Amino acid sequence: MKCQPFAVSRLASYLMAGIFGLGLASQALAQGGPPAGQGQPANNNPIFADRGLHNGEEGLRKVELIAATDAENKRAWRLQWRM
Repeated sequence: MKCQPFAVSRLASYLMAGIFGLGLASQALAQGGPPAGQGQPANNNPIFADRGLHNGEEGLRKVELIAATDAENKRAWRLQWRM
């Protein structure tokens, strides 16, 4: 086995190759998500978000109306039995 002397140029070439490899790997990993044109498109329709909000408010109104109707029915039932 032949012992080779320490060479700064060899160390510098390995260092440059390592930096280049890390640069390529970081760019490949930083893309995040599928390539353009693949996968389902994002839903950026503002009407869709508004519709969801409207349906949520409608559900709350429905609960309030049911609670009010129940209260009126209980009050009418109590008045009916008092007579």
